[in-house]
Amino acid sequence: MAELIPKYLGIIRRKTNAQLLAWQGFNFIKYSAVIITAILMARLVPDLEVIKSYENLLLIASAVSFFFVSGLGQTVIPFYEGQDITGKNSMFKSLFYVLFTLGSLSCFFIAFYGFTYSGDNSSNYLLFALITLLNIPSFATENYLLVHKKHLQLFAWGVATYLVQIPVFLIPLLVFDSLQIGLFDMLGISILKFIVTCHRLRVYTGLAGLKKQMITFLKYSWPVVLSFLIGGSYAYLNAIIVEHELSSKDFVLYRYGAREFPLFLIIANSFSLVYSAKIAKGIKNNNPENALKAFKLKSTKVMHQLFPIAIVLMLTSKVLFELFYSEVYTDSYIVFNIMLFLLVSRMLFPQTLLFGHGLTKIFIYASSLELITGTTLSLALVSDYGLAGVSLAMIAAFLAEKILLIVICYRHKIQFFKHLSLKVFLIYFGLLIGCFWLAL
Repeated sequence: MAELIPKYLGIIRRKTNAQLLAWQGFNFIKYSAVIITAILMARLVPDLEVIKSYENLLLIASAVSFFFVSGLGQTVIPFYEGQDITGKNSMFKSLFYVLFTLGSLSCFFIAFYGFTYSGDNSSNYLLFALITLLNIPSFATENYLLVHKKHLQLFAWGVATYLVQIPVFLIPLLVFDSLQIGLFDMLGISILKFIVTCHRLRVYTGLAGLKKQMITFLKYSWPVVLSFLIGGSYAYLNAIIVEHELSSKDFVLYRYGAREFPLFLIIANSFSLVYSAKIAKGIKNNNPENALKAFKLKSTKVMHQLFPIAIVLMLTSKVLFELFYSEVYTDSYIVFNIMLFLLVSRMLFPQTLLFGHGLTKIFIYASSLELITGTTLSLALVSDYGLAGVSLAMIAAFLAEKILLIVICYRHKIQFFKHLSLKVFLIYFGLLIGCFWLAL
């Protein structure tokens, strides 16, 4: 019996995309930690201003780092696949140093914002700036473990760095009624993550030729990083609009309700990341047909997985918000239901095909359209429709970006709809709209 175990494990690996599943599982741990922390704070922290202070820290830190973390993370694996053996061996050291350099700039901006605008909370911003500086380079470890198919280590890394952080942060916050003590404990976790990352990637050895690779990688990645900055900044501008135009309670309601359901984000982004690399590898080998066929089949399976979940959530969200967040935050369910329509644009994957073909500069135009559309609609709708108006603006902005990317696909002779199960997509879209009105 024992000798049969490796055989069956091999069969499982061949019949499933273990790399994709591992990345999805890891990201599920990561996003779950954020949601669990929010739920526990809503339940256990009575002071709304403490929650608002913490959400502001997350907002500012994310706003000055999300674009390069996401952009570099989206491009590192397709770039890695095009490297020779020497380049592959040094790739994640290069990624570490790029992330550390850009993370240092983010650290400066967070600290500057804290000392300039936050007054009595400036020390909390300084702490969070240090946490951000030490956390950002650890994203290189995540990509290293993914590429080298160290799946169990990837899960262990997620548990050790994200789930453990929940009690480490919340226990001192609740016991001592001090956000600052909780942040000090988070800083300790960040220091350990940074040390482990340095050791894992051996960032202090084999530095010859690293500068050249870093420059080449940045030349490859900068259009995507810039597109994330332009387009992704809209989500943060939305939060700032809510904070300034509406009340503190509305801001917290928006932050809780406007968090996209993590499972959708995880599966869609993981799918796009892995299959863009597969398509890029197929094109490099002059045989993209198999990768494109698998892309269409798998994207259809993803629709069958996620749309039914969205429909159930749409119909039960009010009860779930009362159960998990308490009655104070129940009104967030309206924002959450509107945000479920982000799944519609998530299930369109023109970016995957474009990344696979190495077309990155065009993302700047799509992101610009997202920013202009979203900001204009948010400012126009917030005064009359409040949180619902801001959320609808976000849906429209994301959809406009995807439509432009589809148009760009056809301009480059990439037959997008040939690689999409359009009938399945439209049926689920119609069902989601019907359930939205039923839930109201």
